[in-house]
Amino acid sequence: MTLPSYAFNFYLDLIAGHIIPMQNATDIGSVHMPGVQKNITTEFLQDHPVELHIMPSCIKDTDPNTEDCHAKGRYINDDGLTTDLTQRHNYDIAFNFNKSATAGAAPD
Repeated sequence: MTLPSYAFNFYLDLIAGHIIPMQNATDIGSVHMPGVQKNITTEFLQDHPVELHIMPSCIKDTDPNTEDCHAKGRYINDDGLTTDLTQRHNYDIAFNFNKSATAGAAPD
């Protein structure tokens, strides 16, 4: 199989129990977006949305009809200007969900 080799083309393999913050580099770096610079900086990325890719880890509860699902991750918001690492913004993100046999969930 031949795959594209641009820097913004990659495949993400999520590990259960983790949250990965990402930005869509394909859209941000698209030559079709008016006003987008060729040299995209961290400061420039502040104006674009961040996606959270969540892959929960589910554990059977004492009740066989339910599962407790959870994931966690950290988003470090680098403004592109601050050089002092103690001044950057860290966000710890947690996801918890109780999967019920009656409520339904995404298929396995």
